[in-house]
Amino acid sequence: MEEPATHNYRDFAFGKRRIPGLKAMIAVAVITLGIVGAAEAVWHARVVAPRDQARDDAWEIKGPPCLQVDAAEYDLRGGARASKVTDFGARFTRQFGHVDCTWMGDTGGAAQNAYPICQFSGPNVIKVATAKGVTYFVPGVGQPATVEVHHGVPRCVLAGNFRG
Repeated sequence: MEEPATHNYRDFAFGKRRIPGLKAMIAVAVITLGIVGAAEAVWHARVVAPRDQARDDAWEIKGPPCLQVDAAEYDLRGGARASKVTDFGARFTRQFGHVDCTWMGDTGGAAQNAYPICQFSGPNVIKVATAKGVTYFVPGVGQPATVEVHHGVPRCVLAGNFRG
């Protein structure tokens, strides 16, 4: 006589369930994350850092200071006819030429430490209006100039890498 088929539901329903290959999947995930992290570090060291340094070098201009004048002298030297206005963290007004502006950072490029910097192709006169007041510069006709505004205080130098 045959014994009736018995089923061990307890083993099936309540036994230890394991996902096949779980340890292998976790190992593959950890190795993949390690590879991606290493690739990111190499990418940053070989591509991002040199690119950022080249950008910083192109915008950190050194040169003699621009002539700073009062409002009356500014108007006499052409400021009364200056009508080209650029709003970029401050209001820059010039008589001639073109302007190219960007943001630079004091430390680590953090947004709260960013300040505007603008390169002018040959403005003749530049008026910079900030929350701290208005400053007037006279670089001269055809003279490249760079103006940066740190904490509301403009600084102008007679040099630039304008490529506009």
